[in-house]
Amino acid sequence: MIWFWKWLEDIVGKGIELGVIAELVGYASLNQVPLSLPLAILLSSIMTYGKLGETVELTAIKSLGISLWRAMFPLILLVTMFTGLAFVFSNNVLPRTNKNLKMLLNDVSHQKPELSIPEGVFYNELEGYSIRIGKKYRDKTLNDIIIFQNKIDNNRFITADSGRMELGNDGKLLVLTLINGNAYDQESESEKINQEKSYPLVHNQFKENQIIFNLESFQFVRSEDGNYSSNSKMRNIAELEVSIDSMGGQMLKRSNQLYDDLYRNFYFTADSTISYDNITPYPLSKAVVLHNFDTIKRKQIIHHAADIARNAKNYIHSSRMVLHNQQKIQNRHKVEFHRKFTLSFACILLFFVGAPFGAIVKKGGLGAPVIISVFLFLTFHVLSIVGEKLAKNGSWEVYEGMWMATLVLLPIGVFLTFKATSDSSIFNATAYKKFFLKLVGK
Repeated sequence: MIWFWKWLEDIVGKGIELGVIAELVGYASLNQVPLSLPLAILLSSIMTYGKLGETVELTAIKSLGISLWRAMFPLILLVTMFTGLAFVFSNNVLPRTNKNLKMLLNDVSHQKPELSIPEGVFYNELEGYSIRIGKKYRDKTLNDIIIFQNKIDNNRFITADSGRMELGNDGKLLVLTLINGNAYDQESESEKINQEKSYPLVHNQFKENQIIFNLESFQFVRSEDGNYSSNSKMRNIAELEVSIDSMGGQMLKRSNQLYDDLYRNFYFTADSTISYDNITPYPLSKAVVLHNFDTIKRKQIIHHAADIARNAKNYIHSSRMVLHNQQKIQNRHKVEFHRKFTLSFACILLFFVGAPFGAIVKKGGLGAPVIISVFLFLTFHVLSIVGEKLAKNGSWEVYEGMWMATLVLLPIGVFLTFKATSDSSIFNATAYKKFFLKLVGK
């Protein structure tokens, strides 16, 4: 729930309904499913087969002629089903969840703070007004009220000894009743020909006056839809493929345009200050041999050539920056494309790491299995993050970075599965002790 603390400042004090906060938590929880599901499978597989090994039930199963593969087969089918469901969720549900979460957080961040006028300070959240209240009472009565009202044509200053604040029936209007006060209106300046400017001031004394404030801006408004077309996390595989192809075509077009512009504007361009008549022939068309000109003209030609080279360099640099940014955006889309497969495949991969590992160590419960599973998952997660970073910045190919963690843990899973099916004592301290005793004895 780290995201909640990140957005806590934008949520607290804005009068957000509990249902909206619950919806935020729900979307954020769904957002964590692709990452938490592989961890859950890893932990449950280690606990299950560790408990079976600890209670000697795996030994009993094997004594009946049933291999470990046969004993694991039902759970393999179950994990395969979870893998397929994880892929469907990641491809169809997660993009919509990310979009709804982004829209809801955006609506919450733009929500004005809840209407709560403090005592003794000026409150400026009501548009066009600045209000100071000396004292508030539980029965909604007020004391010592000062109001500044700013309009286009005049400025108004109101003071009142006391007052009362009430909400309208629909909650969209705030009625402030002022008692025993004075209102001062400063009209816009008036000026006549050959006369000094004048600033009319109107003073009105009242026993009771009402001011109505519009509170619609304080209501939480849900966006119908949002334009997040460039966000790769809100697209499924088909949309990502279209975007990746489109970006590839744009980058190719940009590269060809760069080549054409360089050839047309900077490659062997003729100097407009030179007359090419009666110049010593040269194999390259319109080439200029410097010894045909005097010293001053040579300097002019050299400076002009340097300017052309400098302009060409700047144009190449700016075009390269544009291509680099486009490549980074395309890499993000490729990363999301591969993520839908890698996180789903991680479910079955971590099962084949956790199940044989639990069968070998023969430790069940919430003790050692939790520590072991957390360590293995952290290894997988750290490798995934490192590979993703390398893929996004272009240091590695996207498929290399996104599948690095899988390729690292795959041999470990194969090795542990082989050792578990062959009744290996790889984690048996007694076997290592006997081996070293024999080695020392020899």
